[in-house]
Amino acid sequence: MHSLPRELPQPLKLRVLDFPSRHETLYSRHAANQSRSLESGHLDFVVQAPLDHLSNGDSTAPVIFLDPYPVTRQLPRHGYQLVYTPTQGCADFHMWSGRVIDNLRHALLGDLLVSADYLNFLEMLRDNQSRQLRYELIDCETPTKVPYQQLLGLRFKTLFAMVLAPDNLSIRYWSLLANALSVMNPDLKSFALGMQPSPRMVPQLLLLGEPEL
Repeated sequence: MHSLPRELPQPLKLRVLDFPSRHETLYSRHAANQSRSLESGHLDFVVQAPLDHLSNGDSTAPVIFLDPYPVTRQLPRHGYQLVYTPTQGCADFHMWSGRVIDNLRHALLGDLLVSADYLNFLEMLRDNQSRQLRYELIDCETPTKVPYQQLLGLRFKTLFAMVLAPDNLSIRYWSLLANALSVMNPDLKSFALGMQPSPRMVPQLLLLGEPEL
């Protein structure tokens, strides 16, 4: 079992190492700062790193490697791999990786209507045996209808999910989504579903977890 932190760090910080652009960014709850060398975050996103890169951050912090195609990567102790899959609205890996990081940043650092926090995120990683991740962002057709068709075929062993929704979305809708995800993924080892305000008129459902192969 991975000995990831079990207490919520204050303040939570996320670090992004983008190798193609040679940018390093540190995000906290209230600000983002850029520099050539920043202190380690509590969660690292590493974009298109060389295969021999093991991350030089905090050894207890999880590291998510975002790769444009499947590669055999030697992962550090708390390392995980997320491979690009073409999605609607993301024409290439660069656009996709930016959207993944942006959505997860808001999910972990934003104001929540229903909480699924960093500790839930760590639990999802801690229970991940393969250390492979899958990301999906589903557009819900209406703020009242569960997107069953889009969820078909998506199977997870661990799952951290977030509803990005208008402020007036009902808790009942969140409950219906939670039930649908639980029923369609009966073997989940860990599962959390939060809800966060979004300016979009219809909800989106963010899914991240270990895929069931």
